[in-house]
Amino acid sequence: MSNAGKKVEISTNKKEWHPSPLVDQIVLVSTLEKDGSPNVATKSWTSMVAFGPPPIIMFGCNVEHATAKNISNRGEFVINIPSDDLLATCWVVGSDPQIRGADRFKNNGLTPLPGNKIQTPHVGECKGHIECVLDSTKKWGKEIVFFGKIVSVSVNAELLEGDSNERYCKLSPLFYLDHIWAAPLGEPRRPVDPKPESGC
Repeated sequence: MSNAGKKVEISTNKKEWHPSPLVDQIVLVSTLEKDGSPNVATKSWTSMVAFGPPPIIMFGCNVEHATAKNISNRGEFVINIPSDDLLATCWVVGSDPQIRGADRFKNNGLTPLPGNKIQTPHVGECKGHIECVLDSTKKWGKEIVFFGKIVSVSVNAELLEGDSNERYCKLSPLFYLDHIWAAPLGEPRRPVDPKPESGC
């Protein structure tokens, strides 16, 4: 007998969601250490919270992570948008505790590029960059949410060419599902289209 359409209550602990009914975009957050060297970390709790003015974006982090300490010290960060060809790199950056600080750039073939409005560098291999200055924080236990005021946004030039379908295919963002699973965007489509006109 099929269980299609049957509702089953599951745990409130997101770590136990398999599959996860809520997925998150994978980003690389770059920060600066106290000595001025760059650091980068993989994150997935990210969302716009206000279109502004000023526009505000948030992401969550463990308070013991270097990323959280760097933002608290420096008051700025960059949310870098990787495409799906960086999936393996994002996974290593986010899962190897032995690699720290600037070695996270060097050991993973990532290039720190100068920011436009802040000192924190971009990750050159990413296709989009959102520069933020710290607006406020909210803490729950060992988790902290940083609310950043967006001061500059930049993307690779080719993302501004072609129709919307082509642009999203070029961006090809990544999404964290659960455990060790991630997925690319898939086929962009509009609600009025019964089927996408063309795939990526």
